[in-house]
Amino acid sequence: MSVVPPQQYSYTDEESLELLIHSIRGNKQCQAERKAFNLCRSTVLGKFVEPEFCKDKSINFLNCFQQVRRDETQGCKDTFTQVLNCGKQNTGSFFGGNCQSQLNAYLNCQ
Repeated sequence: MSVVPPQQYSYTDEESLELLIHSIRGNKQCQAERKAFNLCRSTVLGKFVEPEFCKDKSINFLNCFQQVRRDETQGCKDTFTQVLNCGKQNTGSFFGGNCQSQLNAYLNCQ
């Protein structure tokens, strides 16, 4: 029996790129929520507290990320498509900056 999960539970390359791009934008726009969640989870000794003590912070954090995806304008959706297409074209490339201008446009789009 293999320890590798069945293919049906794996992300496709396109799904992985979509999640990566949205995560980059979400990280930029949800910095305060992420910081509040991380501070709630951390202790003086550098260990983590139980997650249930930070439920309200995690809900705010996840809602912020979902709002970033949900409330995109059509212009931002078009810019996202450009970044996604560029990422698909350059998957496996050793040069990581090929899509930087498109990604910056998406990160700054309103």
